[in-house]
Amino acid sequence: CVMINYSIDIKKLLGVIDNNIKINGVEEVTCSKHEDSPLPPKVLFKVVYAKLEYEHHKCDKCGIKCNSKVIKNGCKTSHIKLQKCGGSNTYLHLDKQRYYCRDCNQYSTAETSITKGKSTISLELKREVIYRLTLEASRKSIARECNISDMTVYNIQKELFESETKRPSSKLPEYLCLDEFRSTNDVEGHLSFIYCDALTHKVIDILTNHRRATIVNHFKSRYSLKERLKVKMVCTDMNAGYMAMIKDIFPNATVIIDRFHIIQALNNSLNNLRIRVMKRFNTILKDDTNDEIKEKEQIYKQFKAYWKLLLNREDEVSIDDYGKKDHFKQWTTSREIVRHLINQDEILKDAYYTTQMLYDAFDVRNYKGFFDIINLNSDTIAEEFSATFKTFINNKSYIENSLRYNLSNGPIEGIINKVKNIKRTGYGYRNFFSLKARVLIVFNLGYSNTDRNVKQLIDYDNLAA
Repeated sequence: CVMINYSIDIKKLLGVIDNNIKINGVEEVTCSKHEDSPLPPKVLFKVVYAKLEYEHHKCDKCGIKCNSKVIKNGCKTSHIKLQKCGGSNTYLHLDKQRYYCRDCNQYSTAETSITKGKSTISLELKREVIYRLTLEASRKSIARECNISDMTVYNIQKELFESETKRPSSKLPEYLCLDEFRSTNDVEGHLSFIYCDALTHKVIDILTNHRRATIVNHFKSRYSLKERLKVKMVCTDMNAGYMAMIKDIFPNATVIIDRFHIIQALNNSLNNLRIRVMKRFNTILKDDTNDEIKEKEQIYKQFKAYWKLLLNREDEVSIDDYGKKDHFKQWTTSREIVRHLINQDEILKDAYYTTQMLYDAFDVRNYKGFFDIINLNSDTIAEEFSATFKTFINNKSYIENSLRYNLSNGPIEGIINKVKNIKRTGYGYRNFFSLKARVLIVFNLGYSNTDRNVKQLIDYDNLAA
C-alpha cells in the first residue's frame, strides 16, 4: 500500500496523470566523478521506468471485451520526454502492453493520455513550451531549456497560430488604436500595419504592409459595414493618409490624434530653432575680436550641452541644483541656464514662452485656449513653427478630441516597443508570418494578459459640466 502511494506521488511529481501507468523505478545517469573533485557526480539525465496496461481491455477493432478472447501479446517501448525534474532532463521509458484479439485476429497497443497520438513529447512539456512562447524568450532558448529541437518549438508555435487564426473574428471593438512598425525584410517597404483594442489592449491583427489599398481591402472584406459603423473612436498619429482612410472605413468614428505626437511636434520645432540660433554662434566674422570669439564658442557649447533643459516644462527645471556646471565659470542652477540661453535671441525667447503656454493649456486639456495661443502667435513666431501650427490648425477637430477624451495611442506604442524586444531577443526575424505568429501568441495568449483591468473611457467635458 505504501509503494502504491509512492507511485502515485511520483506520477504527480512528474506530471504523469494516467491511472493505467505503473512506475517501476527511477534511474539517474551520471558522469564519472573526478578523483580530486569534492563535488558529487553530475546527473546527466533521469530515466523513469513504467508500464502501461489495462485491467479490462476490449478490442479496438471488433469491440469484444472478453479476457479469454483479448490476450496480452508482448510490449512496445516508447521513450517520452517529460518536464525537467530537479534540474535534470527526464525521460519516461514506457512499456506499452500489446493485445491480440482471437476473435478478429487483430493487434492493438495500449494508449496513454499523457501524449497526443504518436508524439514523444508529453502534454505537460508541451504546455510548458506554450507558456514560454507567451514570454519574450527566443525559440532556440525555449528549445534548449525544454530539451527539444528548435523545429519542435516552431511546430508548436505554428499550431497555436493556426488555431488562433483559423476562424478570425468578424467583430470589431468600439475603440481602436492603429499604427505601423518596422517588421521584416520580406515585407514591402519593411513596414507592417497593426491595430488593437484601445480599452483591453488586445492585438486584433497585423497586416503585411501599411499601404492604404491593403488596409481598406482588409477591413471591408473581413468586417461588414454594419460592424464598421459600430466603431466610435479611432486613435492614430498625425498621418494625413490615415485621417481620410479612417473616414472611409469607419464612417461614424471620431478620430483622436495621439497626444504624444502633438507634444513631439512642438519639441521638434523648438529644437530646430535652438539649432539655428546655436549655429550662429559657431560662425566667426572678420571683425570679431579674440574675446568675442571665445564668448561665442562658450555660448555654442552651452547650447549644445543643455538643449534638453529647453524642451522641459519650465516648472520642472530645477532651481535647487545650485553648483558648478560645465561651460559656466560661475556656479548656477538649471533654471538660470535656461534663462541665459533664451536671452541670447529674442525670437528664441518668444518661441520658448509661447511653447510653455501651449504646454500649460495642453496639460489642463483647454483646447480652446490652446488654439487661441496658436492663432495669436502664428504670424509672429519663428519660421520653424509655421508648418507645425499649420498642421495643428488643419487637424483642429482631431486635436480637440485628443484633449477631450482620455484615449491615446499609448497601448499600441507599448505593443510596438515589446515587438522590438521580441525581435531583439530572437536576433531578428526573416519571415513576416513567423513574427506575426509570435506577436499574437504573446499578446493574446499571454498569462500576464488574463487579469488586465479594462480601461474606462472618460469625457472631460462632461466631468467639467
